[in-house]
Amino acid sequence: MAKKNTGKYLGAGLIGAAIGAIAGVLFAPHSGKETRRAIGKSVKKAEQSVVKEAKNITKKATQPFRKNKKRSK
Repeated sequence: MAKKNTGKYLGAGLIGAAIGAIAGVLFAPHSGKETRRAIGKSVKKAEQSVVKEAKNITKKATQPFRKNKKRSK
């Protein structure tokens, strides 16, 4: 059950980031160069968030295996 919820949160986060980036471009009072820089920062931040979440998911998924490995020693 937790795996399903994690996927929903990750998907919702990615959709939210995309909507935010699009809204930022449409309503930005900045020049094109400044807007592109801001988009680049937003994309990098979203990428870092996805990588962090993927690491957390991997850690949670492998945790039972690590516990069993310690017990078998």
